[in-house]
Amino acid sequence: KPGKVAVSLANKLFVDKKIKLKEKYQELAEDVFDSEVENINFAQAINAAKTINDWAAEATNDKIKDILKPDDLNGAVAVVANAVYFKGAWLKPFNKKATKKLDFHLSSQDTKKVDTMVVKDTFSYGTVPHVKAHFVELPYK
Repeated sequence: KPGKVAVSLANKLFVDKKIKLKEKYQELAEDVFDSEVENINFAQAINAAKTINDWAAEATNDKIKDILKPDDLNGAVAVVANAVYFKGAWLKPFNKKATKKLDFHLSSQDTKKVDTMVVKDTFSYGTVPHVKAHFVELPYK
């Protein structure tokens, strides 16, 4: 329906079942970051990946189903997951034909090609110094 907007944010910390988080850290995760903490068995990578992917699918209304593969969990003891679901109309829409594969920087050494929406226009932007972040404001209807 025109004018209808749905936004949902979800955070979750998946920790290997062999690790016992300090109570203070778990409280911070839950209270400050509004993140649930779940212990899973990272040694069973297929099941761990399924648990994390099922969480992502539920948090994004099945729009994002596979955020990681079992191989991505090699040597992992924790995964911090964040999912954002947005359903609405952009004030300045993206052209689907302009979507292309671009580098997404996983770390300073590791990149992955991902579908990237592209639009050329003027947008407000800024920084949040205390978290060392930059942002772009994308208005929607």
